[in-house]
Amino acid sequence: MEMRARSTWVRLGGLVVALLAIAGFVAVRATAQAAETPQAATSTTDGTPDGPTPGPMYRVYEVYHATGTQTYTCADAGTWGTSSTPDAQLVSVKDPLRRIHHFAGPRWQLLNDGSQILGHVVLSVPQPGTIAELLLSTTAEIRGYLSPVVYVSRDDPTGGVAPPGGCTPGATVAVPYTAYYVFWIAGGPTISAITH
Repeated sequence: MEMRARSTWVRLGGLVVALLAIAGFVAVRATAQAAETPQAATSTTDGTPDGPTPGPMYRVYEVYHATGTQTYTCADAGTWGTSSTPDAQLVSVKDPLRRIHHFAGPRWQLLNDGSQILGHVVLSVPQPGTIAELLLSTTAEIRGYLSPVVYVSRDDPTGGVAPPGGCTPGATVAVPYTAYYVFWIAGGPTISAITH
């Protein structure tokens, strides 16, 4: 009788350990999936990025202020296309001597060392009266200072929207815009404070 009771307790103990192990695995997997899920952050008042972020496993590498244009091409139907080509100069908010040229691709090239990355949109957050906030994954094309960057987000944009009304097919228009570009690298959860 005593042996049977002891055997039952051993089996129950093994079952509890197995259940705890499964629960732990599920929790770790959920945390990892959440870390890889792009997030549209809400506005903040403490100087941290308030646009789309790649998640808690990434941290801010550097923030740049951009001034430039978004160029639209008139479609065959006589209306402005929905996609645009950027041409902007970015200046680091931390070191004004560090500058980036942002152009078609979209690409970002650091003028100081020639390093270059290519972006791919993974999240677009429409904004009233201006171009969307964006989160882009990146790949390095030319090695250097920008090589560690794995995401870029476009934050607080102004302007850059295609003009209303008709147009002549093939015509182009360059619309002024400004924005902050946040360059992200792996290694969260710390998010560096920025000022803008």
